[in-house]
Amino acid sequence: MLEILRGFFENTNSQVNVYTTYIILNLHAAARDSAPNGPTPTMSESQYPTSAESVGRLLDDSLGMYIYRPGDLAEERSNLNSSWYAVDDGYKPIIEYFTINEHPNGQQSTPNGWPNSKYVQLAKRRRVLFGYGSIDPHLGGLNTAIDDSVLFPPGYLTTLHNMSVSSSHTIESGCLYSPGASLVSHVNSSWAISNSIPIPDSSLSPGQMHQLSAMVVNLTSCGLSPFLNSTMVNSTADEDIDLYRNISLSSSWAWATGEPRDATGPAGDDGNNRCAVMDLTLAGHWRTATCSEVRAAACRVANMPYIWTLSNGTARYSDGSSVCPVNSSFAVPRTGLENAYLFHHALREPNNLVDPSSSDPAKREIWLDFNSLDIASCWVTGGPHAGCPYASDPQQLERRTVLVSTIAGIVILIIAALTLFVKCNANRRSSRRRKRVIGGWEYEGVPS
Repeated sequence: MLEILRGFFENTNSQVNVYTTYIILNLHAAARDSAPNGPTPTMSESQYPTSAESVGRLLDDSLGMYIYRPGDLAEERSNLNSSWYAVDDGYKPIIEYFTINEHPNGQQSTPNGWPNSKYVQLAKRRRVLFGYGSIDPHLGGLNTAIDDSVLFPPGYLTTLHNMSVSSSHTIESGCLYSPGASLVSHVNSSWAISNSIPIPDSSLSPGQMHQLSAMVVNLTSCGLSPFLNSTMVNSTADEDIDLYRNISLSSSWAWATGEPRDATGPAGDDGNNRCAVMDLTLAGHWRTATCSEVRAAACRVANMPYIWTLSNGTARYSDGSSVCPVNSSFAVPRTGLENAYLFHHALREPNNLVDPSSSDPAKREIWLDFNSLDIASCWVTGGPHAGCPYASDPQQLERRTVLVSTIAGIVILIIAALTLFVKCNANRRSSRRRKRVIGGWEYEGVPS
């Protein structure tokens, strides 16, 4: 496994391909080799691995240069001024998501903050976080503290969130969405994973499949990450890919099915399918729209993740920031839970500009600060003039390719011409040296 991970990190190290991975290790005690189907024995202290054989040591020896460690996090949290704040704006974290303590000398720290993923990936050049998950009781007093320099302790990276699901796959309790909550501390549960959900062992009818997909949609919008940890209806993905594809697509909280569509217009206010709206008739999912259309805008209040309001008026996408109320800004949800808060706010407090039941599409859609105006395949936030940080315009790349080829050709011609000139000049000098006058006759070269 270590060799596979190392090869993966080495081959995906460009800015386009890099992203952060976190791996949770669940430790299980093996049964006796003489009775593999028998009960698992409790390990004795003499059977525990030594520090040289520990999981942390093995990971560090093979992947040490790629690991973001607990010590890195603790050191950076203790002095934000010299860590997360000492980088470009695109690498800085969203400070509204954690608590900040300011010391008398002006130094800031945080007890619970996490860095921006771009900070980990590009500024620190780290790729993976390791943590312990569940540990079998049969392992007894296994000391995981010897791995604290490499692995986060159990329950630190992920939090198992209890929830209940009805027989029809609807969520009865456990949703992290809390109407009226405003502070992150009242709502957010970072790295929250839902507990087990019932999946039938037999075949699923179309109705049951729809219910299961709807439950995954609700889990995601509740701020929970659904993990499929069992084989569905006794069929693996290579045998029935549709079952697994539906679950995967249902976990997408942002774009609606089939979105975003390909851009069909030029960049600018008239660009077709180059700006994003939240469609209230699609349970808050997004779809593309023509940027010159007039819509209300989604506005984040005081940069708080879960507090949203709607604009005072309607405008084109490029003017969305001008219609947001005071102390709010044109924005886009960054997580499924943020998206749920915006969607429910629009349903709960519609104004004369927004009406989910209206037959007018202009009243069922809300501008989000999300566009592909710079490059058709690259969606970014930051207004109509935001540039794509990950790709280049295909036409610009084509022009560069032609230009580089042309320059290379010219350079080759110049080198060839210089080579020919030097060679001819050398031959002329050589021929002059070979001229001889013998007996009144001038010979070229050496006479026979």
